Amino acid sequence: MNMKVKITAVISFLGGIGWGLFGLYAIYDDDHIRGFEFFVYFALMASTISTVLYVLWTRFGNKTFSDLQKMRYENQRLKLQIQQNKLKKKLED
Repeated sequence: MNMKVKITAVISFLGGIGWGLFGLYAIYDDDHIRGFEFFVYFALMASTISTVLYVLWTRFGNKTFSDLQKMRYENQRLKLQIQQNKLKKKLED
């Protein structure tokens, strides 16, 4: 699964860069930008910037979790195992 995450991150990153370059080209190529067109270009640039930043912040899919997040995950997993064991005992009785 880790390889799938990295491939998806690289595709998203390159797509974000491509759309960003296209957006810059569209903005600078147009002699006059009207209100709605500016909104479309702004939305395009905002989404591409957020995509690129997200991929960079997660280090291309290698998101690390804090110790607190790991403990919460382990606690949740243990709670579910305890509940599962209780249900098994009830079914056996």
